Amino acid sequence: MRILELAATAPFHAFFGVMLMMSVALVVGFYRTPIPGWGIQPLADQAVGGGIAWSFTELPTLFVLGVLLLQWQRSDERTTRRQGRAAARTEAERLAYNDYLQRLAVRDRGSTP
Repeated sequence: MRILELAATAPFHAFFGVMLMMSVALVVGFYRTPIPGWGIQPLADQAVGGGIAWSFTELPTLFVLGVLLLQWQRSDERTTRRQGRAAARTEAERLAYNDYLQRLAVRDRGSTP
């Protein structure tokens, strides 16, 4: 379920960041006039903001995805070990039952005239 949540939200954040980076016009008109003396170019600042938004969503997303894949792999290994133990137990039970049947057959052959 976590992977679905991650896969559903990550594209929206990435799209927002890339949209800001690639935009040729300011998205919010309020920032057209920068604060005097700061030397900020509004369009370049918006592109940097888009890059920050994109990286702050993509890097953690990749990290979380890696952790989820690692958990999935460990879960699969545990399941495989559990199934192997169950198969070994079933095989041991089958062998014990076959030995029991052989002992009965030997006993029956010995008791028949």
